[in-house]
Amino acid sequence: MDTDLDRLRMIDLGKASALSRDAVEPLVQKGWVDAMADTYLITIPGRTVIERYTAARA
Repeated sequence: MDTDLDRLRMIDLGKASALSRDAVEPLVQKGWVDAMADTYLITIPGRTVIERYTAARA
């Protein structure tokens, strides 16, 4: 799951171009990200994951 969180954070930080479609697919399957062509949008569940991860590290 750490890898998924790292990838989700990369999308959040605007570094999605460094990720392949195969790397993002698990996030899409979990419902954390919507993919449209080469654009990745973090969903509300994905945003919740980021917020929980950030709060746990604080």
